[in-house]
Amino acid sequence: MALVFKNETFEQRALENDWATFISPDKDLEALHDPAEKHHFKQGLHGDFLAFRDKNPRFDAVIEKINSVRDSISYVEQCTEKYYFESFQVLEQCIPNIKHVVELGVFQGGISTFFAGCLQDTDITLDLVDGDRTFLEFTYERIRRTFPRMCSRIRLFYGNLPTYVKKVMMAESPLKTLIHHDASHVFNEVLQDLVSLYFVRDRIQGLMIQDTNLRANNINGYMFVDAALYAAFGDRMQYLELGEKHNDYTQVSTDNLWRGFFTPQHAEGMYIPFYEGLFRYPHPSSKFEEVFVT
Repeated sequence: MALVFKNETFEQRALENDWATFISPDKDLEALHDPAEKHHFKQGLHGDFLAFRDKNPRFDAVIEKINSVRDSISYVEQCTEKYYFESFQVLEQCIPNIKHVVELGVFQGGISTFFAGCLQDTDITLDLVDGDRTFLEFTYERIRRTFPRMCSRIRLFYGNLPTYVKKVMMAESPLKTLIHHDASHVFNEVLQDLVSLYFVRDRIQGLMIQDTNLRANNINGYMFVDAALYAAFGDRMQYLELGEKHNDYTQVSTDNLWRGFFTPQHAEGMYIPFYEGLFRYPHPSSKFEEVFVT
């Protein structure tokens, strides 16, 4: 299947033979003291989770195991402690009703490794989806070192969400699925991810999505994750807030091209349960190939 949105990096990767396929883990990472050495990842911000300890023993056990190996694996967390805990609460509620979890946009494996720990004592499978094989391979190795019993139920899909929907979710036997989205934050790319889910909506329990409060100071960054949600689901969508809220505007960053910041009184993320009539786009008569014309 051709790429369904304009992204120069992904357009080049889509020419590779294994784009939009499941790839194997990088065995070379197993021999390294720190798997981050291969890609020069640096040790960065880690959550302490003290505010959420002793609230749930299963949450505590997962965090304790992650923390026990974190000094030997260099990585940066992308979500707040509150986002982790509230995502855990959503996952706990969904576990009796799902058979599969899809994590889109794994980066350095923060939420992916956390989900693996939460799912290790279930029979639920986990697919990691990313357009960068480096992050997929590194994340798998983090999970292998932290929650090895989960490895037999993890697959690595090298591609974007629409290609995953087309090649995997529409082709395989239906599995009730929970989706976590922390991939592109660009409006049109997020919208296309969401719209692709329309065609497998009966198989989805719900969607967790991060950085709904993020904006780019440069307008050409088009960082409007929450606006994409409203474009797909309308202004009456039901959702649960996830993560931290800032009381005021955060400082505009100086370390990236788009100079991002967070808006006040907007949650870090959302959980949207899927229900009949959720989608307001595309038209009910639309076919996948008509919407994602290339």
